[in-house]
Amino acid sequence: LDIWRRHLSTETTLTLVTRDDVKLQPGLRVFQDFRPGDPRLDTLLAATDLFVFPSEIDTFGYALIEAMAAEVPTISLGVAARAEIAVDGVTGLVLPEGADDDALLQGIQQLLSDPVRSREMGIAGRKRVLEHFDARVTTLMLIEVLREAKALFEAG
Repeated sequence: LDIWRRHLSTETTLTLVTRDDVKLQPGLRVFQDFRPGDPRLDTLLAATDLFVFPSEIDTFGYALIEAMAAEVPTISLGVAARAEIAVDGVTGLVLPEGADDDALLQGIQQLLSDPVRSREMGIAGRKRVLEHFDARVTTLMLIEVLREAKALFEAG
């Protein structure tokens, strides 16, 4: 939010989905009432050019997967599983854990200034979600792991 206020507020609109109280200003949209499964999320993501997820707290990143599934290029920190979800330079940018504000700003500006590359990253993100995180795929993988575990257990 601070990076946007200092560097991007005159040229972009920032949409925040948060439960925190945030002082409104022109160019800032805040949604505080979203809940898991909210149907408005699809509409919101469809109108999004870039999903920025700088949190170091959320170590898995369902929000990252949702954005990628909606073909939105992403910028995130390579924290825990998020470093395995997104692919740096392919589905968006994965910044090193602890990246500073300047690195985050550079990443945002880089993707906003190259809509063709951003679009390609969005498409690659959706492809990655469908190949690796879709429930039909992960369920089959889980069944196979359980079969292997059962076979090992029965073998002794």
